[in-house]
Amino acid sequence: MIGVAWSGGRVHWKDALRRISIGITIGTGLSAFFWVPVILEASAVHLGRSEVTPFLFDPITTTRNLVHAIRGLDWTSGAILTALPETLIVRPPNHETIPVALLALATLGAVATGVSRTQRGSATRTITIMCAVGVAACLAMNATWVRLAWQTLPVIPVIQYAWRLYGPMSLMAALAGAGFIAAWRPGSRMRAVAIGVATVLVATLATGSLLTRRGTLASSPPPPPDGGMVFARETDRYAGGTTSTGEFLPRTVEISDLTPGVRRGLSVFTDAIPEASWHAGLVRIPSGDAEVTAIDHARNRIIAEVDATTASTVAFHQFMFPGWRATVDGIPAPLAAAPYDESIHASLGYMVVAVPAGRHRVEVAFGTTPARMVGTTVSVVTLGGMLALVFRNLIRWTFVRPRSSPFSLSIPRNPTRIATTGARRGLVTAVPLTIAITATVTVVWQVAHRAPTRLPDDKISFDIDEAVSDRRGITSSPAGSGPGFFPPFVNERTETINGDTRPFLFMHPPSDVTVTLEVPPNAYLQAGLACLPETWETDYGDGVRFHADVTDASGTHTILDRRVNPRARREDRRWIDVWANLGSVAGETVRLTLRTDPAEDLSYDWCGWANPQVVTWDSPRPDPGTSHVWENG
Repeated sequence: MIGVAWSGGRVHWKDALRRISIGITIGTGLSAFFWVPVILEASAVHLGRSEVTPFLFDPITTTRNLVHAIRGLDWTSGAILTALPETLIVRPPNHETIPVALLALATLGAVATGVSRTQRGSATRTITIMCAVGVAACLAMNATWVRLAWQTLPVIPVIQYAWRLYGPMSLMAALAGAGFIAAWRPGSRMRAVAIGVATVLVATLATGSLLTRRGTLASSPPPPPDGGMVFARETDRYAGGTTSTGEFLPRTVEISDLTPGVRRGLSVFTDAIPEASWHAGLVRIPSGDAEVTAIDHARNRIIAEVDATTASTVAFHQFMFPGWRATVDGIPAPLAAAPYDESIHASLGYMVVAVPAGRHRVEVAFGTTPARMVGTTVSVVTLGGMLALVFRNLIRWTFVRPRSSPFSLSIPRNPTRIATTGARRGLVTAVPLTIAITATVTVVWQVAHRAPTRLPDDKISFDIDEAVSDRRGITSSPAGSGPGFFPPFVNERTETINGDTRPFLFMHPPSDVTVTLEVPPNAYLQAGLACLPETWETDYGDGVRFHADVTDASGTHTILDRRVNPRARREDRRWIDVWANLGSVAGETVRLTLRTDPAEDLSYDWCGWANPQVVTWDSPRPDPGTSHVWENG
């Protein structure tokens, strides 16, 4: 905008305003890829939840308090040199000190260019005055006088907080400050005064920014944060603390307050559906009888292969925003969000796809939307038009001779020069056209792209139940030992606990199953432990011990040891989802043994492992089997 406005020397204010309008139009077009989707898709997310009032300041009260503080200073004491800056800069909140200094700088610039004879009719004066008006407008939007505008105007909630206007406010104040200095002739006394005043105001801004955020020096610097450290310090706040009021969450997510005025936090998600119950942290079967046999996860895409005995639903661990689409076996399918659950008084918003019985490949992929295509097209066209104009003017200035007067000699043009000029003009035309075509092809590819037939990165690297069924696992039980199952002590079935149906490897103690596999990096054993509901209310029984052991060249190591006793512990009357880390044997070929042992009494030890699999988890987040301790919100 400034470049367009300053492209000439002395101009009338109407001409400067026209140039600024052109600059604003170009800037708006270039940024359309952002603001068009923000406006057109705003209805899909929560907006307007932030409470702006605490961040607004009352100019009258601020001025009155500042005057009282200055009057209370001891002007006869030598300490006034430190007390005055402390009063003017440090004590007032930062969001009050800085805008006032910016407004002062912009106002001085507007007044100086207004009275300066050297800037009369120049673009400098017009831009300086407009920037001063912009600074005043941004400061006014931070005052309590405009509280009603923040609460009622439709577009303002996208900004969220008034103090975010300090960014453009600072840029406009800097331009107005430059105009304040440029208003006076170089070498004049007023130029020196202007530089001094601007320096004092800038120093005030710097001091106010630094002293209101005082820090302490440690004996040694802390270690640089990594992803694990950041996620380990997640706070149990609504929406995770990034927008703790829930703004910009999809409207499919709604967590009701159980106590008026007290918002529940992220623990609602993990309490309702533990992280460990998602296959590889990505997929689960909330209803129906189905088994997840393969999972792939790439940027903006999750693929699951399922084998459904009955019509089922496949859930994906991802919020549903505009742009997500679902396919079943390559055919577009309806994509829904998890419905409101009265038992937890919340809708968790994860994506759900319904599938019929049979083997299916279910994919959810994030792509463009009509609003984003419109915004991208506007930005590309604006960029192409701007480049075309720039190159056209560049060619005119460089290669095209000015028209000769009627009295000048007529000199024929060089054919080589003419050919070169034509080639350059053709290149100038081709550049924006190429950019537009490239952007269009990119958008079309994002919409039409489909994943390859085979999963390139299967998150389920080994299915223990499937290996035993294919006689690739060795079973030991009271009924015998050898490859495959040995009913009735070890067999394959499905079990339903609390409405959740899962594939089940039944193993009556004392039994064990051993498989041989090569452990990939970032591998975990994932399974659901349970004793059957028929054992929960019996007269006898003391539970079962579940063990998982890994045998490598160095010996046998226990990676899981868990006792489950639903008869005595009501909290064990569910699927107990566990993850066991296999990172210590990554890259090795090992024997993995799942074992069930009686605690003491063998009575009613009807138990097993639900969907035991080796999965990979390569996220900086703690693995889902970790008991997460929330920071206080």
